[in-house]
Amino acid sequence: MINTIKELIGKLPIFGICLGHQILGLACGLKVKKMQFGHHGSNHPVEIDGVKKALITAQNHGFSIEEFGDSYKHKNFGNINVFAKITEDEQWIHIDKEKSEKYSPYKTTIAHGFMILSLASRFSYDTLTIESAKMGVNYGVDRVRFTSATPSGGFVRGRVSLIECEKKDGNAKYKLGITVELKGQEKPVCVAETLAIAYE
Repeated sequence: MINTIKELIGKLPIFGICLGHQILGLACGLKVKKMQFGHHGSNHPVEIDGVKKALITAQNHGFSIEEFGDSYKHKNFGNINVFAKITEDEQWIHIDKEKSEKYSPYKTTIAHGFMILSLASRFSYDTLTIESAKMGVNYGVDRVRFTSATPSGGFVRGRVSLIECEKKDGNAKYKLGITVELKGQEKPVCVAETLAIAYE
């Protein structure tokens, strides 16, 4: 069952509930753990992260998917001015707060799209481990969209999924789906598909 789900990831929309959620997590390389007490009963309010809304649910859960590493938690993405200087992209929308407050539609400075994309490696390190690999290199990017601006001082987190993996000559070439989310906003700020090679 898990191998079947692995083959379908990235090809078909998949939504898992209860045991299906556990199988989907295992197929993505995550771990299932037994909860200390579990969730049992009816009329449980559940808060939706980032949305001022709660749902009333009935639950009977004894297992859960282990949380991702720190990459899944919102974190400050770094110093925009340093990135601007290194890349020589010092457009005022990134570094001039006073001008941005006056003229920018965002009313503050914003991070470079490529600065947010550069976090893809950090997110993948925190969520994906190939134990037999001695080293890895970036191979390219199939698709990138900067779907929303990232204001300075914001906190982002990354969701990482394995889309496909091909093993050849003892090495593995794989494609990851990266979604970068901004705290307090439902719409992601970056959606990308990255390629990498792991050498054994």
